[in-house]
Amino acid sequence: MTAMRDDFSRQVKETVARRVGYHCSNPDCRKLTSGPQQQPDKALSIGVAAHITAAASNGPRYDPSLSARARTSLTNALWLCQNCAKLIDSDLQRYTVALLNTWKEQAEVTAQRAVAGTEAITPKPVRGKPVAYRYTAGSDPHSKQAQHNILYTSNIIGAQIDELEHYFGTAFDIEGNTLVPL
Repeated sequence: MTAMRDDFSRQVKETVARRVGYHCSNPDCRKLTSGPQQQPDKALSIGVAAHITAAASNGPRYDPSLSARARTSLTNALWLCQNCAKLIDSDLQRYTVALLNTWKEQAEVTAQRAVAGTEAITPKPVRGKPVAYRYTAGSDPHSKQAQHNILYTSNIIGAQIDELEHYFGTAFDIEGNTLVPL
């Protein structure tokens, strides 16, 4: 016999995703979970509305004191990429209800600051390698859009280098097109 599941409505799924700017709520990930498909009129999603407390009695972090309505509410929803959704359900000692609620709060604050222009949502470097961003601006490299994209990208790379300096206790400077130790 299959356990009954209290699944989120489409509206709850869309709202929880929008509240974090379609970024994974795991602070160590923050991966963008939506983007374009090859077809110009379609988009793809690798995001999941995960239950903080389980949707079914045999699920992870199930709370029998919650009603079906509470289990399907926005307060019990957490937006994650598919990898992080699997991760939180694979180590219940580490990924507690309290921790997941903290992630949710932090992700919403980060998204609000990004919308207000006071903070950018960027993934952390992986294995000491900075994440590269590429912005195209058409064929004219001297256009205002191209100059804006170059400045924006250099600011992101600069912030990532600063983060790496923290991890490795070293300092680097950009000289020409190469990174030079100070």
